[in-house]
Amino acid sequence: AYGGPQALDIDWEERVGKPRREVLRYVSRVKPDLVVLAKSGKPRGFAAFLGSVAEETAYRAHASVLVIPPEG
Repeated sequence: AYGGPQALDIDWEERVGKPRREVLRYVSRVKPDLVVLAKSGKPRGFAAFLGSVAEETAYRAHASVLVIPPEG
């Protein structure tokens, strides 16, 4: 049963480095319930469906991953 509105604890952090590696390091350190990523770029193959960073995060992270499609 839905218990009504609850406060969300949202974290934001900027990192320098390779995006795939940095996202996975962050997820490993923080252990979030949900990771939200925006899809961007135009990679090939299965990565074209999600985006290469989103694909690797969804595959390797020990957290739920929500991928937001680009506008348009």
